[in-house]
Amino acid sequence: MRFTTAVMGAAMLMWATAAAAQKPDFSGKWAVDQEKTQAANPGQPGGGGPPGGGGGGRGFGAGPMTIKQDAATLTTERETQNGVMSTVYKLDGTETVQTTQRGESRSKANWEGNNLVIVTTRPGMDGGTMTTKATYSKEGEYLVVTTVMQTPNGEMTRKSYYKKGA
Repeated sequence: MRFTTAVMGAAMLMWATAAAAQKPDFSGKWAVDQEKTQAANPGQPGGGGPPGGGGGGRGFGAGPMTIKQDAATLTTERETQNGVMSTVYKLDGTETVQTTQRGESRSKANWEGNNLVIVTTRPGMDGGTMTTKATYSKEGEYLVVTTVMQTPNGEMTRKSYYKKGA
């Protein structure tokens, strides 16, 4: 009896450890919850989504996105004026290089607990560089992308809420 209890206890501990080590899966089709996003960002223009690192297009007003995720990569797809923009990030911290209209964009994605943090550096409009840090997390049924952008005028932060299935 003691042996059975010990084996069951060890199995439950292994299962709990494995479950805790699993990272969130952000896969799916996501649409910006405009009302929740605007409420989280008073005084900023409408819309949602991170620019550059993990978002793209239309500045902070990016639209719906599709995310595909596996153990090694996260891919975001967005509809832009020039067609679908697809960006692939390696989840092991390896640098990803994308060619953009302004030059090369370099990103690194790393897990910080259950949050995926994507830091992107790309050419800025003024000839310098811009750095964007996009943190992907889950809050209940929402995908939340918190974006911090370094600009010539200082730091801008935006929190965008996405709902699945839209």
